[in-house]
Amino acid sequence: MKTLLLSTVAVLALGGMANATDFVCSAPQFAVGQQSRDKQDTVDGIEIRHASNSPEWQVHHRFQNGTMVMREEQYAMTDASNPNGWAWRGRLKRNSSIFMVGELRRDYQGHPYYMETQYANGRVTMQTRSACNVVTMAVAAPGPYQPLPPVVQPTPQPPVVQAPPTPPPNPAPVVVPTPQPPIIIVPIPAPMPTATPPKPEPKAEPKPEPKPAPMVKRDSIPLNIQDNSMTLNVGLGDRTVSMLLDTGATTSVVTNAVAERLVRNGHARWTGEDRYVMADGSVKTVQTIVIYEMRIGNHVVRNARAGVTDSMLLGFPALGAMSLA
Repeated sequence: MKTLLLSTVAVLALGGMANATDFVCSAPQFAVGQQSRDKQDTVDGIEIRHASNSPEWQVHHRFQNGTMVMREEQYAMTDASNPNGWAWRGRLKRNSSIFMVGELRRDYQGHPYYMETQYANGRVTMQTRSACNVVTMAVAAPGPYQPLPPVVQPTPQPPVVQAPPTPPPNPAPVVVPTPQPPIIIVPIPAPMPTATPPKPEPKAEPKPEPKPAPMVKRDSIPLNIQDNSMTLNVGLGDRTVSMLLDTGATTSVVTNAVAERLVRNGHARWTGEDRYVMADGSVKTVQTIVIYEMRIGNHVVRNARAGVTDSMLLGFPALGAMSLA
């Protein structure tokens, strides 16, 4: 099988020798699963070393934060190469229910690529593919892992300061104009205007006194505050009930007993169901009614919509919709 493999991947080793080959692969593209957004879990590149005459594999994943993990330390790797390409497989050492297969293959243009498929309880949970390049050849054996040399950034050069231009050796002579005698302007006196008698100033008309601003009718609504809660006395139909003022609620709610009494006495009507977001964040579908009049002091809200639950809450927007009776 190793002899057939050499004929299939001849470009991966020199002259048919069963030597180790190094690959540098790009960041994986996910066909199943998705890449993490955390730099500690985001792979930036993969480095692989394998020899056709050895079952050893070295597969190293480099992360964006500069750390690295080794598949040979994570998985119990065994060589599974075949005439179609080099491959390894193995179970995760800390969780035997997770199984992974790594494969080095060629695309239809002959370019090498590396693919990893992870299984959990027989189901594919991750599959990635990375484009690869062969970087070294003719290595006698895999040997200890040697990381790739870091990319040397060029040393920034100081900016070049240009010298000011040198003046010409023989500048042209400066011609000084001959001073001219000053021009003296003698003003001609204007003729004196004929005196005219002053016109009498018009009498100022008395300004009308401003009208007093109309008195705004005010009304106070008593609030009952107890244990950081505010309650109001609200008139519903022919009765007055106590309702908790909920500044975060967008609508009011009443109990089922109150709703049935209002509908039975002709002070409200059923309007179907609606979805409400409760105080704990859950969403419930509840019955709704339209209350013909809600009275707070001298203020009235007409055709107020309310949900039917196990609470008596007055939504804060109801206060803004009130008008004086």
